[in-house]
Amino acid sequence: MAEGVPVAQGGVPVPVEDYAYDGEGNRTASHLSAMYSSNGHNQLLEDDSYSYAYDAKGNRISRTAKAGGAVEDYAYDSQNRLVGYASPTTTARYAYDALERRIAKSVGAVTKAYLYDRPNITNTTAQNVTLVQKS
Repeated sequence: MAEGVPVAQGGVPVPVEDYAYDGEGNRTASHLSAMYSSNGHNQLLEDDSYSYAYDAKGNRISRTAKAGGAVEDYAYDSQNRLVGYASPTTTARYAYDALERRIAKSVGAVTKAYLYDRPNITNTTAQNVTLVQKS
C-alpha cells in the first residue's frame, strides 16, 4: 500500500488515508475496504460492503449491500443524467433544463426547484413556493 499523509483537524489527528492501485489506476485496497474489484471498463464491481452494476453506457444502475441485500437503483435519461434514485427508504427524482443544469429535485414528497442566473443557482423553491436565496 502507498503511504498516507496524516491530517490534523482541530488539533486532533485524523486516521491515515492509505490506498493501493493497479496498473490502470483502479483502487484495489484502502484503509476503508480490504478489497476492490473492477472490470475491463474500469468500473468498480465490488468492495467489502457492496456490489455494483452498470448499464451499456457505463452508468451505475445499482448498488447492492452484501449484508442484508438492500438494493439502491439509479435511473438515467438519454443524456446520461441521473433522473431517479430508489432505495428501501428513499426515492428521488431529478429534472434538468436544456443547458443540463438540475432544475428540480424530488425526495419523497418534497420537491425543490432551482432557479439560475447564468451558471449559478440563485434561488430554490420548495413545495410551498417560498423562494430561498442561495448566496
